[in-house]
Amino acid sequence: MRKKRWLSSVYQVTHLRLELEDRQELLEENKSEFEKLVSDELGSDYEADAPNKPPDSNDSGLIPYQELPNQKDSQESSQNKPAEPEEENTETDIDEESESLKKLWKSIALATHPDRNPDNPHMLELYKTAHQAYKSKSFEILLEIAAELGIPLPDPDEFMAKAMELRKKKIEERLRGIETTVLWMWIGANPERKKELIKAAAMVYRKIKQDRSI
Repeated sequence: MRKKRWLSSVYQVTHLRLELEDRQELLEENKSEFEKLVSDELGSDYEADAPNKPPDSNDSGLIPYQELPNQKDSQESSQNKPAEPEEENTETDIDEESESLKKLWKSIALATHPDRNPDNPHMLELYKTAHQAYKSKSFEILLEIAAELGIPLPDPDEFMAKAMELRKKKIEERLRGIETTVLWMWIGANPERKKELIKAAAMVYRKIKQDRSI
């Protein structure tokens, strides 16, 4: 039963990570159009060096919804409430890493190392991906690569279970963060609501620009 719960946790994190990647791609695909509409709304007030990344925005330079003016729809606000700040560090110390995980990484590195697989781009890519996953503690990626290579998966230990749970929490927080951005709301909005969000975003950009010029 313990192993079943462990595998369920791995699958959950993998699903969440893929969902995060899909959402990030969708944001990137729509970002240029969104910023163009905001710049059109700003008109002569817009400059090439306008602040595209206001304070407290996410990595895509998007305004958090709560920064928009006159957003008083209680139902929508409650549904899109931003995630609470983290109170604990969701990264784990590599020095505390389990021996089984270290052995898994070494097995993957041995199987995919460029010296053993010359002229094999796929194995090289797996090696690089696994190395980055090991450094960033993305354990589910290591487990996916091990499964692809036919390397036996390690039995879960206390550290691996805890680390996987923390990674799940962190990905969930990033997903919630995306849901609170104006761009994400704009993508799924009807035409009238899209216009309202663009106007509100332009107002925030103007205010940020004015504040920075003081």
